[in-house]
Amino acid sequence: MPEALGRRVRQIRKSLGLSQKGVPGVNQPRLSKIEAGKEEASADVIDKLAAAFGRDGLTLVRGTDREGHYTAQRLQPDQRDELVRLDRLKDAVTLEILYLQYSRIFELFNVLYGEHTFVVHSASWLEERYIDLRERCKSCMHRLTHIIPDIFSIIYFPDHIEPEGDMDDLVIGSWEFEGADVKKSLHNLQEAMHEYRDCYSEEARAAIEKHLNFKVIDEEIEALRAAQKKAHSEFVKRMNRIASDPKHNPFAARSTEPKKAQEQ
Repeated sequence: MPEALGRRVRQIRKSLGLSQKGVPGVNQPRLSKIEAGKEEASADVIDKLAAAFGRDGLTLVRGTDREGHYTAQRLQPDQRDELVRLDRLKDAVTLEILYLQYSRIFELFNVLYGEHTFVVHSASWLEERYIDLRERCKSCMHRLTHIIPDIFSIIYFPDHIEPEGDMDDLVIGSWEFEGADVKKSLHNLQEAMHEYRDCYSEEARAAIEKHLNFKVIDEEIEALRAAQKKAHSEFVKRMNRIASDPKHNPFAARSTEPKKAQEQ
């Protein structure tokens, strides 16, 4: 939901150290009602408040419940259309940034807890780069609540990446339950992005990803994936050797008897 203009006016006034009586152009009783949400500010009053705060009226009302009223009074139709286009572009870029960041969380969680997880790793959510990644995601999410009000309920962050206890139990529990939530969250983001795909080109998307610079995390994910693949390959070979060794597998000796009989 958009922010109430009265609340924003109160915050700005207090940050400037002004009392309600000290705001020029608007009398104290009216200002008190506006801040309390008991009176809707007209376009003229908004301009007076903006001038008193050292800004323009559009900046003051942007993202508030009086933006529509103000723009209808002060902007031409083509200007309002351009404002809507710019807002959609801003939302699209913010969604794209969130998706690119969260997809790294998904890939990291997948490679650590997905199928064929054999490497005990040292990655932890407590490391600065992961804390930074999560905080950047949440910052984007706060900026998107006006178009996805329930975004904090549809985007899930796993509690940990660091293994605790038995590795097999952790892998099964984390990927079957937490991993499913992470995957669903990524799908929810893709669904939300669908209607904004017309706002920018693939070239612009690539430029955004390059600017964000995920090189270090991407390299770490690839290194972990390679280590998991190698460990899985060695595990399969070891299991095959055990399966064919009569010392460990009594059935292996029986399976070789017909071959020996044929050779004789």
